[in-house]
Amino acid sequence: MHSSRCAKRAFIPISAALLLFGCARPRPVPEKYGLHIGTTHRAVLQRAIAITNTILGPSAVVTLRATDRERRGATVYLVRGAQLGDTEYCFVPQGESCVFVNDAAFDGAMHLFSGHAGSELSVPPEQLLALMLLHETGHLANHDGGSYTPPSRLALDDVTATMNVDKSRELRADAHAIRAIREAFTPGQPMPRFLAAGDLVRAVANISWNLSSRRAIDDFAANALRDQRLFLDEGYTHPNFELRFLIMNDQLQSTPESRALLADFVAGRQSTATPKSLLGIPSLMDAH
Repeated sequence: MHSSRCAKRAFIPISAALLLFGCARPRPVPEKYGLHIGTTHRAVLQRAIAITNTILGPSAVVTLRATDRERRGATVYLVRGAQLGDTEYCFVPQGESCVFVNDAAFDGAMHLFSGHAGSELSVPPEQLLALMLLHETGHLANHDGGSYTPPSRLALDDVTATMNVDKSRELRADAHAIRAIREAFTPGQPMPRFLAAGDLVRAVANISWNLSSRRAIDDFAANALRDQRLFLDEGYTHPNFELRFLIMNDQLQSTPESRALLADFVAGRQSTATPKSLLGIPSLMDAH
């Protein structure tokens, strides 16, 4: 009887320890990077994940989920942290199989890509974020998340027709998003998938228009002079946003107009134009 009571006393702490360690949950991925969970755009993120998964379809290799409790998909974390840059809107951390969405930077993304007023065109926040998430599923599928590629000089043939974009992991991830939208936006697809893809086709067109019209109007002189700061990439980071959306728009629209806009921008990246060639009017510099 005594030994039985001792055995019971010994069993209690052992079983409690086993229960403690057996139920211990792994450390959340954001904590590894000193980040914490954001809440401001949680509803937008949930709608964006639903759009993304609808377009990817049930047979997709990579899908997304909003929480670790869901059984299938890469987890998307809405995160905040002082170490995140203002243009680090959405990314796959190096060596991870999840996606981080920068809660604090998303309003800046909306300001950059969606319409402001006048002739600019609006883009719903969930559609903008869905485009970003489709891009990140490309990184996950290509196993190259968390990587940045240096600026590269691309000819028009590199970014049209075959999407021969091996020079840039970012453009490869964009190509993955394009293929997913194209597949979903074909006759015979389930109506929710078809309609969701159609919304993103329009969103890409609207973003392309917004970025190009700002360059043409807000930076009229610099654009006329083919100022390289408008066309080239900003340092060791993602390719120029306008270039990427012009590529996606051309791939999705395939019209003479979409190709002309892309060709003009690519030419601007490689331009050697001087002021004397503008408007056929000699420059004062020609007198020297």
